[in-house]
Amino acid sequence: MKFKTIHRSSTPEMVIREILNGIKSESLKPGDKLPTEREMANMFGVGRSSVREAMMALSLVGYLDITQGKGIFLRKDMPDIHISRYRLK
Repeated sequence: MKFKTIHRSSTPEMVIREILNGIKSESLKPGDKLPTEREMANMFGVGRSSVREAMMALSLVGYLDITQGKGIFLRKDMPDIHISRYRLK
C-alpha cells in the first residue's frame, strides 16, 4: 500500500501561500498597498506575529517593501513566482 506524503504548513507559510496566490492570480498587482498587519491577521484569522513573520519572509525574498509608518507594498520589480515549496494553485 502506498501513502501520500503529508505536508504540514506553519501558519506563516499559509499566509505566504495566500499572498503568493493573490500575486499569481493578479488580484494583487505590483505597487499595491497591502492591509495593515492587524487587518491581515483579522482577515486570515491568525495572530499578528504570524502575519509579521510572513511579511518579513516575503520582504527578504523580494516581494514586498515594508516602510514603517507608510505600509507594506508589493514591489514593482517582484521576482517570478516559482516557489514550489508553497504549492501554488
